[in-house]
Amino acid sequence: VVGTVHSDQRAGLAGTLGPAPRTIPVGVEVVGEDGAVRTYAFEVVDDPQFTPGLVFWGLYNALLVEGDDASRQTLRYRMESTWSGHDGLKEPLVLDGVAAGPGGAVSLAAEWMAPLGVLLNNAHKELTLEGVTARFEISRPMETVRIVGLSAPRVLPPPGTTMDVTVEIEALRGERSTVTVPVTLPATLTPGPYRLVAASAAELFALEAQRAAGRFMGPSLDNLITLLRTERAPSALAVALFAPGESVVVQGAELSNLPPSRSRLLRQGNMQATPVMAEYVLRIDRDLSVALVGNAVRNAQLNSIAEPMKEERRP
Repeated sequence: VVGTVHSDQRAGLAGTLGPAPRTIPVGVEVVGEDGAVRTYAFEVVDDPQFTPGLVFWGLYNALLVEGDDASRQTLRYRMESTWSGHDGLKEPLVLDGVAAGPGGAVSLAAEWMAPLGVLLNNAHKELTLEGVTARFEISRPMETVRIVGLSAPRVLPPPGTTMDVTVEIEALRGERSTVTVPVTLPATLTPGPYRLVAASAAELFALEAQRAAGRFMGPSLDNLITLLRTERAPSALAVALFAPGESVVVQGAELSNLPPSRSRLLRQGNMQATPVMAEYVLRIDRDLSVALVGNAVRNAQLNSIAEPMKEERRP
């Protein structure tokens, strides 16, 4: 390397002799079907436009060296990126999950590239990507499980108690089984309608743009990092309870459990507060180590408990 190219036009290339451009180290560890571990190391140019795509193609081609992306196989992945320039990124940013079937790896392009592109091009502060490491495990046969049912009481037990939520899943070849998730209801739960949902963490994250669109509209850098750290692995079974609440999103941050009067005041003011379609009451994630598809929804109701009649009002 003798210098840096800074212009690529139809008439020719132009550059500067001297220092080479900064590059970002990328390390890949691939575990094949035979259990053998193979490692690869390469570097990509430090550029907000090109870095995310070059990282993806490096990772994807490391996978192709070990096999293909057209088979009925299962790919387990973990990708870590390290950053400098902000206290909220002292810990690596981690993405992990499972992909299955033909094209499963290439379908992860947006998943792997988006966090890098969003942070490198954020409008708040210049950040430096220090490095990327990834680990892939390839196995056969393809492991895909569909969520086909959800069982839970339609009338919720009293707040503070625990109930069992049973999620019915169906494997690729038709075998059905159940996963039981104990759920403890918050002591502050109020009477009213609720909705219980079972889905992969990836599917719930995809629905966030509808549930709380304001979280994606110009959030601060801290809120952006929190959003990127949200669990969204396709292998994580998420059981969530939603309520038609009064939450609002202000400057990318969701404010929950607000009294109705304050929620209305925020929406009517000049703080550009946007209401959410539904409010998280609780969420429990459980890793199943398989690619999850589908979802199940069940409506529930918490009834008010009648207070005993005061003694002076008794006949």
